[in-house]
Amino acid sequence: MPFNGGVGARQLRWLKREVVAARERNDRVIVLCHCPAWAGASSHRTRMYDGDEVMKVLHEDGMGRVVAFFAGHMHRGGYGADTEGLHHVRLRAWTL
Repeated sequence: MPFNGGVGARQLRWLKREVVAARERNDRVIVLCHCPAWAGASSHRTRMYDGDEVMKVLHEDGMGRVVAFFAGHMHRGGYGADTEGLHHVRLRAWTL
């Protein structure tokens, strides 16, 4: 998967801090990212390398406060909801 990316350790720590702070404020969280994190809403071929680690932060540290994950990268678009109820939206890329 040479065309995919990941968030890496530094951004994963940042994400965790942000998600925990939002949970403590009782906020709802929406995540925007280029690459999808969950294979159920994309494919193993197009999801980010460290998607499992990202999903763990969103579910375990978010404790239900993360409600949606918007991503692109997979041009045909799509939607899925995981077992925790987190909505995964892939935005469609339009060509003219």
